[in-house]
Amino acid sequence: IMSKNFNKYFKKQEEEKNLISNKLEYLETFKKEYDNERIKKQSLETRAGLIVTLLGGIFIFLINDLKIFKNLSIIFETGTSLEKYLKFFISLSITLFLILTFYELVNILNINEYAAFYVEDNIDYTLNYSDTLDDLLLSYKEIIIIHRKINSRNAYSFSKAINYLVFLFIFIIIFLIMKGGK
Repeated sequence: IMSKNFNKYFKKQEEEKNLISNKLEYLETFKKEYDNERIKKQSLETRAGLIVTLLGGIFIFLINDLKIFKNLSIIFETGTSLEKYLKFFISLSITLFLILTFYELVNILNINEYAAFYVEDNIDYTLNYSDTLDDLLLSYKEIIIIHRKINSRNAYSFSKAINYLVFLFIFIIIFLIMKGGK
């Protein structure tokens, strides 16, 4: 009987040891995923920041040439040519795509509270090791899910911004060709 109880005890100890080992593996995986999501966030913000700087340069370069309101008033004059209509449309398109691109990038750079561990909470040192690991794993899981949602939304905004940027460059090229023709 004593041998049976001893075997049960060791078997239970071995199961507990394996359980903790498995939880530690999950914890390492969650830590890596947490770091990956942080890196994705920083990467998106860095790229968005660079493009916002580029847009600022484009805006400064084109602000004097676009003259949207002047082009708008010319449209309503009698004898307005197709070239003037086209110039207004292109100026308006450049402005629109500049604003749309900027809007999407600002959404990425918008400072929101990013999920983190609640270090302000009191730590319960009386919990056993396995329960502590469970709490930690659940916290990591919740935070990673939140970070992924934010990063996914930001990646979508970045993708839209890049598409708008392509159209912006196309209209800028057309605008510069038309301007060079004069």
